[in-house]
Amino acid sequence: IWGLVADLPEISERQRAVIIEEVARYRRFNEAKRDNLYEIHSVPDNTDAVGVVYWTADNAQAAVLMLRWDTRSRAPFSKKIAMPFADAPGVEEGIRYRVECVDSGSLETHTARALRQHGLDAAFGDGQLSIMVFIERIP
Repeated sequence: IWGLVADLPEISERQRAVIIEEVARYRRFNEAKRDNLYEIHSVPDNTDAVGVVYWTADNAQAAVLMLRWDTRSRAPFSKKIAMPFADAPGVEEGIRYRVECVDSGSLETHTARALRQHGLDAAFGDGQLSIMVFIERIP
């Protein structure tokens, strides 16, 4: 459950800006969940991260949320995440997607073929506990 406990008229402009930005991300994430298509990345043996990939029925949007499983470990690591929407029937190999990592601010372009073959590399930095990624088809 997401919530906010504060005296809103008393919060700083910086705090207000952060809240507005987080609400916008929450709404954007929910857009990818609208068709209830998802793949859960749960805890197999010796995994470093768990999470979920949501995508829309038209394969135009996806959102990824990954969480560090062992929060006692602070070391950087990477995890490959399959992108199931890229392998859906009707998704042509040459379709391009914009991949935005919220945490690092990186913005990349990948083809459906690249996402199908290589997935997405979720790189957790030193002490980083979560990763959020938005993926959108480029018209």
